[in-house]
Amino acid sequence: MPQARFFQTKGIFASHSGPQARFAQTKGSFASHSAPQARFAQTKGIFASHSAPQARFAQTKGIFASHSAPQARFAQTKGIFAFRSAPQASFSQTKGIFASHSGPQARFAQTKGSFASRFAPQAR
Repeated sequence: MPQARFFQTKGIFASHSGPQARFAQTKGSFASHSAPQARFAQTKGIFASHSAPQARFAQTKGIFASHSAPQARFAQTKGIFAFRSAPQASFSQTKGIFASHSGPQARFAQTKGSFASRFAPQAR
């Protein structure tokens, strides 16, 4: 595998099958990457499977996340199961929420303890 890198990884089994897959500050997690340019940042105790390119994780703790669309992002999510089926779906400051997005550019902002389903594009 070309250019597979490990940076500050402790107690991790990692399998890389794509080029330029990187790990940064991952501890105690099993990660399998099947797409190129998949990145992990500050993930702890998470099993993450990436099947699309450019899927990113940022500051996720104790979350199982499955990404089937490119450019799906997580930001400041805690204790949430989130399934993304559309590109460019964003999460911001969501806690204890199950959210399903089936339309593009659906956004969540400051939602706590609620079940929300968005089926229309550009719903805010």
